[in-house]
Amino acid sequence: MKLAQSARDVRRWLARQIAGDVSERRFDAAGTSGRWPIAATMTSPLRSGLNARATLAQRAGYLAANSPYIAAIVGNVTTAFCGDGPTLQHDNQKIVEAWNRRFWPQCDAEGVSSLGHMLARAVRCVFVTGEAFIVFKIDPETGALRLQLIAPDQVDATRNEDLGGGAFITSGIETDAAGNHVAIWVLPRSTDHPLAPSIAPDAVRIPVSDVCHVFDPPSPGAVRGVSPLAPVLTRALELDALEDALLAQQKVAALLCAFITDPSGQVDLGKVAGDGSISMEPATIRVLPDGALVNAIDPPQIQGGESFQRAMIRSLAAAMGVPFELVSADLSQTSFSSARFGDRFFRRRTTQVQRTILEPQFLDRVFARFVALETLAGRLDVDLETLPPPRWLWPAYEPIDPSKDTQADVAAVAAGFASRAEIIAKRGRDPVDVDAEIAADPRPAPAMPTPSPTVTLDQEQSK
Repeated sequence: MKLAQSARDVRRWLARQIAGDVSERRFDAAGTSGRWPIAATMTSPLRSGLNARATLAQRAGYLAANSPYIAAIVGNVTTAFCGDGPTLQHDNQKIVEAWNRRFWPQCDAEGVSSLGHMLARAVRCVFVTGEAFIVFKIDPETGALRLQLIAPDQVDATRNEDLGGGAFITSGIETDAAGNHVAIWVLPRSTDHPLAPSIAPDAVRIPVSDVCHVFDPPSPGAVRGVSPLAPVLTRALELDALEDALLAQQKVAALLCAFITDPSGQVDLGKVAGDGSISMEPATIRVLPDGALVNAIDPPQIQGGESFQRAMIRSLAAAMGVPFELVSADLSQTSFSSARFGDRFFRRRTTQVQRTILEPQFLDRVFARFVALETLAGRLDVDLETLPPPRWLWPAYEPIDPSKDTQADVAAVAAGFASRAEIIAKRGRDPVDVDAEIAADPRPAPAMPTPSPTVTLDQEQSK
């Protein structure tokens, strides 16, 4: 029996060795030659994200408040993703009117923000900490919807429990047996609140239908977000240290340091300070007697400091998908074509976040709850079962070359490649509002210019 067990152990060992040999021959990054550091391996992304989430959020918050480049990244991303907030478009104009007049300016339960400002606060929170939680509240006097943005650390990350039957709680997020998020366990106050008790009270269970959890899961099965700034935090800290070193070098270079040696001990330079040192004043010319030597200090220079600094900033910008010019505010080496190329990719990134995260996780859910509460209160008469989904019109980007963009839009409409409503919406305006403004304008609308005919390559060569 023991021999059979030993034989099986030998076979397993040989199988592992063969498998290891094959992997080492095929992938250098999976080898054991020492070229890849052992610590540079994430064996469990899910567990690593949960363990590192709080520390990353704290360090990202520190750099967002102290690092000019991280502050620039966060500020530009927040502005690009939400601007002053999206415009609601819907077939039912009464819903649009109620949304703009009764909900948008007074949606904040704390009475601080409009919906546009609250969305910007949520986006900033997501980009710094990795997630944002917005709790649905009801105004006790009017029954209207109110929103409360809570700190991510207010969700009890210490609550981890097996509820049985396949249900469990992980880092304050309750999940049922099917893997659906069903509730969030929230503390009454944030852990850093001035009135937070020394002993944390029990968390309150809030159904997930009453909370918007805005985040981008870092790995399959993740229930909490991780700061998107994680890849650049260390580099941003080192960049601050580099700039401090460059600044210290410039300060030293601005000083005139000299040492006077007097082997004979009989040199008298005239003016001597109280501590015995010889004073050196601007525009002073001194004649040193024989035997006195002056040795000036030449501070060391950091070679290539500025170019290396630009490379570090470019690395930060590339990791976060933000154009270099927005992070550095340096347009000295920017051409029109490069600026336009970088702007295109940044717009595509912002559109992706708007359509795949902000709309389904926040705006659509807020809209559905708003209409439901307004209908229950009798202020709207809507059939919730057949209610069409909302459409969100986001603020447009300022064109880099307005003249060329306008000509391209006119040509696209004239050729039938785009509709007039699409072009107006791309500029961040509602076609209904534009038509109303044109109708109210006493001046006649200008005629649409006819686009110049397209010249083919053959026609150009024939000329």
